[in-house]
Amino acid sequence: MMSRTKGFTLIELMIVVSIIAILAAIALQAWGLFTARSQVVTGMGDISTGRSGFEVLLAEGRSNFAANDIGLASETARCSIDVEPAATGFINCTLKGDPKIAGSYVRLSRSNEGLWRCESDLEDARLLPGECR
Repeated sequence: MMSRTKGFTLIELMIVVSIIAILAAIALQAWGLFTARSQVVTGMGDISTGRSGFEVLLAEGRSNFAANDIGLASETARCSIDVEPAATGFINCTLKGDPKIAGSYVRLSRSNEGLWRCESDLEDARLLPGECR
């Protein structure tokens, strides 16, 4: 009587490798989306703190100011920051980083009533922070 060796067949191994490959492909896609979204959220964080400085300078009657004047750097790791000083002005972040977002913008725009809203030209809404959706 021959004893049979315990182990996996080639078919079983191929099935396991296929399942692992499918799971890896899904995980990589999700990771890329997560990375791009975190870069957009960081860019939004880079400009959000400038709202109060913007309001102060408008209240003082200033009509010409830049990012540095409202407490922001003009360049960060995630964006280039531009400011349009006006009652209906904005604080703009031109994004850098992941190819899905590079060159796009997230912007905080001010209305005449002093309300701020988020705008963006990103096509994929999943990449936007919650306040921009």
